Amino acid sequence: GNVEMPVNQQISSYLGAHGSFNSNQLVLVWAGANDVLRAGPLPAAAQTVETAATTLAQLVGQIIQNGATHVVVVNLPNIGLSPDGLASSDGGANLTQLSQLFNSSLNAALQTAGLQTKIIQIDSYTWLNQIIANFQANGFTVSNTGVACDPNKTPDQSALLCSPATYVTANADQTYIFADDLHPTTHLHTLFAQYVEQQIANAGLGH
Repeated sequence: GNVEMPVNQQISSYLGAHGSFNSNQLVLVWAGANDVLRAGPLPAAAQTVETAATTLAQLVGQIIQNGATHVVVVNLPNIGLSPDGLASSDGGANLTQLSQLFNSSLNAALQTAGLQTKIIQIDSYTWLNQIIANFQANGFTVSNTGVACDPNKTPDQSALLCSPATYVTANADQTYIFADDLHPTTHLHTLFAQYVEQQIANAGLGH
């Protein structure tokens, strides 16, 4: 849509403006969810998802070839566990399988290209599964079964257009896992940012 730009275009635009990346930069790469969401049902969707994952690995290689030395690559969370997934006719099974296929294809492509030792990999799939399984211990009162943004008040039922005035409760951005049927709330984003920071520090960067 109007707010989307494919990763290859993002990289080309950046290199066109700046010429290269450098060793002082932290480059964060997280993509593929829209490819999975639009791929349709298995088995026909498999090739689309595998191609998207392989292409992403190639783009990671391009980023490194153009001077980046600190590249963080995040895999896909289990999209089948989103409210959108749970509401689908198969309860999210197809989206879960496609998320897994994307991640395994991405790992394989990164390994084949010799890139795994040159990046910091973040496993958002396992992380989100654990958050949902232990949602109350992580500060949430509502699991993946509800959304913080009231669909009747939020334009297009989208987190992009959600605000405190459209929350289902006053502090829903802190007590719900999902803002809309796909996107995280403020609290989930905060927890994930902390996790990523820890993983980066474990790799020897930051603190």
